[in-house]
Amino acid sequence: MKAFLIVFPLFLVFWTYLFAGAFLTMVCFNPNGKPSHKLFFCNAAMHVNASRSDRPWVRSSMLFERGIAHSQLDRIDDARRDFTDAIIDATSAFSSAERPDGERHWSSPSFVRLTDRIEKAVGIDPATLALWEETVASLRE
Repeated sequence: MKAFLIVFPLFLVFWTYLFAGAFLTMVCFNPNGKPSHKLFFCNAAMHVNASRSDRPWVRSSMLFERGIAHSQLDRIDDARRDFTDAIIDATSAFSSAERPDGERHWSSPSFVRLTDRIEKAVGIDPATLALWEETVASLRE
């Protein structure tokens, strides 16, 4: 019984942490949400998921979604910075092992996910799409 009184509260704390991270990430990835809500939930999800490294594409995807929210709120510099960080994270996730010279890995699964999301263009206005394409082009040079 004493073991239960120790283990169960620890389990609840751990489960709550994982559940909160999953919920915040789900709302961050919702393409139909209001930009201000999306920005709030993306920021919160990035803080909760900061210690989790089991899915390297999650950070780049959250930065990407946060960049979309910034762009929709006319915060162009913040959006460009988030897009740049998302691209750098996504294209360098596999660089260290496969490309010792540090060159970008444009066909990495993380970057492919971002390009798939932008090509579907759900909830993305033309100005945001143009900013994304400009950011990708500037990093490819």
